[in-house]
Amino acid sequence: MNYLDFLRQSAADTGSIACMGLDINIKAIPRDPKRSLTEDIVFFYRTIFEEMVKQNVFPGAFKPNLGFYLDLDKPREHMYNGSDALGYTIDMLESMFPNIPIILDFKTEDIAASAGNYASVIYNRWRARAGTAGLYPGKDSAMEFAKYCDEAGGRGVYFLCRTSNPSAGNFQSFTNADGLSLYLEVADKVMEWSQSPPGYPGAGIVIGTTAEYLNELTNITKRVKQAKRSLPVLIPGVGTQGGPAPEIIAKLEDAGYDLDLVRINSSSGLTHPWKTVDKIPADWQKVCVANLFKLNQEIGYKTSYG
Repeated sequence: MNYLDFLRQSAADTGSIACMGLDINIKAIPRDPKRSLTEDIVFFYRTIFEEMVKQNVFPGAFKPNLGFYLDLDKPREHMYNGSDALGYTIDMLESMFPNIPIILDFKTEDIAASAGNYASVIYNRWRARAGTAGLYPGKDSAMEFAKYCDEAGGRGVYFLCRTSNPSAGNFQSFTNADGLSLYLEVADKVMEWSQSPPGYPGAGIVIGTTAEYLNELTNITKRVKQAKRSLPVLIPGVGTQGGPAPEIIAKLEDAGYDLDLVRINSSSGLTHPWKTVDKIPADWQKVCVANLFKLNQEIGYKTSYG
């Protein structure tokens, strides 16, 4: 099963195209002096996951951001609480939700052997189903990630196409002589790589979307549809960054985009909306699942697969 089929099947199985971002914030989770930091993180996620199973509420993907976990490591002191916690969390996800993709958010890029090593970190060391990457160095760098994403590999990679930070336009809005913005040229290149021989159907794009960047979402998705291509799309920005899920869906539907291939991410809004531990409610795991249920309702996804 290639990555496109895996996305379609997981969306049908879960009834969701939401993506749950697992960006751990140790200042917002319950701590126990009898547990290590690693154990606290694993306890926190396990409790949420068990509540999801109990209520039969699921996302269409999980997305841990590697930076949040590496920042908890202290390599010079030989302490790896963050990496250990992420390893145990991925183990839990694969055991409890084997049909839901895990997207390791890494967004790294380099050239030659270094690019290959970074790709190996995502797919061989962490053994994630998909990852994120940059492509500024060009095709030879991007192919180090894409080569895991052919029909046989069955993995996915989301290349940064358009971000939603305030200074995104510093480079991404540059236009060529034909008036084509750089972010649209990126989309064109990923389309080319995804389906031209040998073809990497798991190659997709990241489109960061807030209320201010809905037009860019439309520009990209309509361009992909007009080219009659199928690209996985990861859309961060919902929740604390201000992205409105119903408006995002309206733009995607207007473009005629295949929603089965889309994942709309929310992170802190699903796992620690209270921000600080002193405000954590007694039934925090139920609050998390209620927010996931609400996001699923706002998205209003109805599967057409299978």
